[in-house]
Amino acid sequence: MIFAGKSALERVWLNGAAEIFKLSQARHALGLIALASQNKDRRLRFWCPAYVCNVALQSLRNMDVEIVLYPVDRHMVPDWSVCEKLAVDSPPDLFLLVHYFGSLNAIREARNFCNQKHAKLIEDAAHFMSPVGGIGSVGDFVCYSPLKFFPVPDGGLLAVRDSEQAEKIQKIIGKLPRPAPDRFQWTIDGVKRGLKQFLRRGATKPKVPRPINPRQLSPDPLMSRFSGRALEDAVRRQRIASIADRRKQFECSVREILKNIDHVAEIERIDGATSWMGLRCEDETTVQSILERLHEFGISAFNWPRNLPPEVVSQENLSEALYLRNTTIYVHGPRRSRRRAKRRSAQPHHS
Repeated sequence: MIFAGKSALERVWLNGAAEIFKLSQARHALGLIALASQNKDRRLRFWCPAYVCNVALQSLRNMDVEIVLYPVDRHMVPDWSVCEKLAVDSPPDLFLLVHYFGSLNAIREARNFCNQKHAKLIEDAAHFMSPVGGIGSVGDFVCYSPLKFFPVPDGGLLAVRDSEQAEKIQKIIGKLPRPAPDRFQWTIDGVKRGLKQFLRRGATKPKVPRPINPRQLSPDPLMSRFSGRALEDAVRRQRIASIADRRKQFECSVREILKNIDHVAEIERIDGATSWMGLRCEDETTVQSILERLHEFGISAFNWPRNLPPEVVSQENLSEALYLRNTTIYVHGPRRSRRRAKRRSAQPHHS
């Protein structure tokens, strides 16, 4: 069984859901949800915000799923008037709502919209270390990314509220390969996958979309045993508070560095939330000066996301996502040494 059961993880991330599934990356949750939600009548319609990292949609793009990108406004909130128009011809089966940089997005409005359209609501809480202030309280599915906060090589969590949906996902997971036992095996498997991808570069892709099936998920969608044990140990030893304190200290140092710079503001977050630190700038010139300033102090920071979905460039009604990307900064943390960075680069990339 891959259910987390009554583990230490439930005490933090279950938050009223029926089950928790341990994944290697949070983005693999979208593929699992799609597999569990497909219907026989037509292609599954998966609504995602235009302001999202394209890597997060990778598993969906490998499937015969219709991805509908909906626009968000400059506050990163869904443009509900446009969503209503889109739903006339393309009503959602699944609706992804992202909680950005520690802020609580419009979950009540999203819940009402999904109820009216008979769609399932997915809360993307990957920017949060743990549920707080309403995060994960109404979604049918909730995604978290412990990898972004804990010292583990991989780690994503999917909380499923409905027990029947959880059983469907459990059946899908039962057909998947077992997770790697440790970090060494993880690295070896990554090298093998990279070599296979290199050898397949010249192969032509099939013109007809493949049916949705578990084989279209990532080769390693499940959390490694090493990360599972490390994450549960961190919870049992109450290390969440110490990790949160270190992040708060780091963020205070960032605020001190930027205290005399105008036209930039920290994205407001839920009280007590440990999350990604996001900055909003008035223009791209300010963004460049902020990035240069932070880099001078050895702080890793960049525009987020690094890669928007390609549809954003071609569809005029999604232009706000491009504006947000060009004026929003994600403050990652202190830069790693070159030696440590090389060692880290051997592990999978997470967006």
